[in-house]
Amino acid sequence: MDYCELKNSDIKGVYKDTMLIARQYALGDIARILQSVTGKNLDELGIGYYFLKAKNLIWVICFLDISIKRMPEEGEVMEIYSWPGKNRFGMYSRRYAMFSAEGECLITSTSLFSTVDKNTRKLISSAEVSIQFPVIEFTGEPALPDMKKKEIRTPFKQQHAVSIHEIDRNDHVNNSFYLDWSENLMGDSADIMAEKIKRVWINYAREIRMGETVVFQYGWDNDALFVKGMVGEDNCFKAQISV
Repeated sequence: MDYCELKNSDIKGVYKDTMLIARQYALGDIARILQSVTGKNLDELGIGYYFLKAKNLIWVICFLDISIKRMPEEGEVMEIYSWPGKNRFGMYSRRYAMFSAEGECLITSTSLFSTVDKNTRKLISSAEVSIQFPVIEFTGEPALPDMKKKEIRTPFKQQHAVSIHEIDRNDHVNNSFYLDWSENLMGDSADIMAEKIKRVWINYAREIRMGETVVFQYGWDNDALFVKGMVGEDNCFKAQISV
């Protein structure tokens, strides 16, 4: 079955959510939708936040890839589907597809995520954790995120001091704010460019925590904005936004 037929599918393990779009969304909003859908699904499966908390673990995202055909519009109803796939390099995988109520595929996304020891903050591979997801595969489904992207010249710099509202219950900056930061670096053209964004790739390499200052190194290469986020000498994330 092709993933575009998800609306007519009742395959066990595929999670569905429906939401009304209350306003025009930005990249960080899309990440927050993905996060909410994933959280609800994990809670439904009994392996969400509180299950991991009892084991002194947290879920973290490592790679995220979002492809955008068009952003949902205010007042539009969007149907969101999420399903797990095969593990990759010790990480869990998950795919997403967002449709309009009429069946138009608006956004697809894929992610690689893992568990982290809450005390040591070290990644724990899927082989070390007794959590298994069913493997669901569809014809033509979006590919998992690339592990690397070619770096481009980044002539510009900005810095940002982390604020308390950016910290989530895992005691680090929520993954959606990385996309807010990256989109803001588009500058005065951000509102125009946001309508043209076609793809977003991000690698979360090291968590960012309260009290830290992030230095953004960024620059354009043809139709792509490349962003690197540094705290001191540590590379915390890399993002590429293509238009």
